[in-house]
Amino acid sequence: MSGDGEYWEKNARRYDRATLLLNKNFSGMAQAVADAVAGSEDVLEIAAGTGLVTAAVVPVVGRHIATDRSPEMLEVLRGRLDGQANLEVRTADALDLDFEDGTFDAVLVCNLLHLLPEPWWRWPKLGVSSGPEDACSLPPSATGRV
Repeated sequence: MSGDGEYWEKNARRYDRATLLLNKNFSGMAQAVADAVAGSEDVLEIAAGTGLVTAAVVPVVGRHIATDRSPEMLEVLRGRLDGQANLEVRTADALDLDFEDGTFDAVLVCNLLHLLPEPWWRWPKLGVSSGPEDACSLPPSATGRV
């Protein structure tokens, strides 16, 4: 995956400020994602970063697993959401996830797709096959779980 680890290490503490400054609609997008998955029992967030979207989603779902490959970004996320009993934070690469099929009601992928080196709409291990209209929130598969 592109996106040098050194970049995220150096910029983790500045990421939120830059993201919110450059994208005035980010908070609204995060709330829209939370609204879309509200009531889901099991949610996977791929590339959760510092938890800007996670913070909106965690209060409205059952179990939320937030993943990112950058320990520094996840350190910021943990500081933001410390004490959330339904949140599990894991260091993981988006292209090398280790979850059983049918584990999740929803899979969230926000602000990552432009960093992926291969077609992002294929996460075969999760059974996800989606298109650009689902860039931020991938809905449940036909079986209801992904």
